[in-house]
Amino acid sequence: MRLLLLISFALLSISTSAQISNAPAKMVNIIGPYKLGSLFTELKDLPGFKYDTGRSNPGKGIQVGKIIDKNVYDQPTIQRLTFHKNKLVRISIIIGDVQFTEEQTKALVAKQWGDPGAKQLIGDNLIYLWTGSIGTLMILPADGGRQMVSLSDNDKSHFVE
Repeated sequence: MRLLLLISFALLSISTSAQISNAPAKMVNIIGPYKLGSLFTELKDLPGFKYDTGRSNPGKGIQVGKIIDKNVYDQPTIQRLTFHKNKLVRISIIIGDVQFTEEQTKALVAKQWGDPGAKQLIGDNLIYLWTGSIGTLMILPADGGRQMVSLSDNDKSHFVE
């Protein structure tokens, strides 16, 4: 729940700061092999995809799946894909190795998105954040002391709990 509040606060802060700045933002809509807006019907047949009945809520249009493999960053990962109304709206990639540091995770993401600069204060947490016109990418702590890269759609109508 705390993680959801952190993500919500981050997205609200980002949309406010994006309105203040006139600088064009990067697109930020792809992480690894996944692109925000991809259809559930296209991704559900990926090798290793497992539908998560516990996190899904079809009545609200929410479908969640996960893939456990080395498909992203050549690291053992858990890739959680959240869909709203059949469209991919959040991609969470949890690095499996508990020894993998936040700085190592940042270096992997920076290869695709560039250096995010200094950490930003979101709520009570300092995090690395990449803000784009379509999505927002964050490095967050995950269960078990692991690192997570989370890319969320900036469209508030897609906010899912």
